[in-house]
Amino acid sequence: LSNVWKVIKNTNNKDRGETIPDLKTKNTTAKTNIEKANVLAEHYSKVSSTSNYTKKFQNHKEKFETQNKDKFRPRSNNMSVLNIPFKMNEFKKALKKCKNTSPGKDRLCYEMFRHMTSLSQDKILSFYNRVWEKGEIPQSWKHSLIIPVLKPNKAKSDPALYRLIALTSNFCKLMERMLRG
Repeated sequence: LSNVWKVIKNTNNKDRGETIPDLKTKNTTAKTNIEKANVLAEHYSKVSSTSNYTKKFQNHKEKFETQNKDKFRPRSNNMSVLNIPFKMNEFKKALKKCKNTSPGKDRLCYEMFRHMTSLSQDKILSFYNRVWEKGEIPQSWKHSLIIPVLKPNKAKSDPALYRLIALTSNFCKLMERMLRG
């Protein structure tokens, strides 16, 4: 039980006084947290844009997506091996494989799942099966808490020199692990 409280204490969202310094771009200097967030978002949206893909890869991607768009859509009458409900042994196996990583915005850590009652775990499994059957991902699972981390020995004012760490929901990651088997 002390380990559970240690994990909860470590996930407490305290302000540790760590702030990102002013970020400089070609045209301006971002001083407020909102401005800094926008500068980082703009930089990384450009870097990860599909416009950076080669034309050959873009064509391949488009062709693949068009040819396979209906393959994994939920069908209530399709009871293929991909559509059968998850079982409790799959839930427990996936949970056992999860390492104690930092939680996302929901602040749910894997230790909490491990210490739940069987009834609570049954409820979560039932929820996962509804998500899978309907093919609708909860909105909160589509968002991450983004933490910018400066690359070692780099200039703090350059937004390109930050690595972004995305903390996603462990609730979601547990289901993803079940999908991977």
